Amino acid sequence: IKSFFGYSVHPMWQEPLAIPGGERQSPIDISVRKSMFDPQLKPLVMKYDPRTCQQIWNNGYSFLVEYDDTTDKSIHSNLLSLEEQVMR
Repeated sequence: IKSFFGYSVHPMWQEPLAIPGGERQSPIDISVRKSMFDPQLKPLVMKYDPRTCQQIWNNGYSFLVEYDDTTDKSIHSNLLSLEEQVMR
């Protein structure tokens, strides 16, 4: 596990300092030129049960919460809207 600026970095992120810049961003290749603002989208609300939380990763500009979701599904609303927006 790497550590940058006092924050633990998820093992999947090989080069965390390079992620925010460049043409390809991880984990999704976002095309800024093709992106469109949809004023009808509601804020993404993320909830998780702290009792199922296994790890919280924070590298200073993003975060990842790993949790046991065998019985709890933490994202309850706007999932289809988010997927539709990402796939456009």
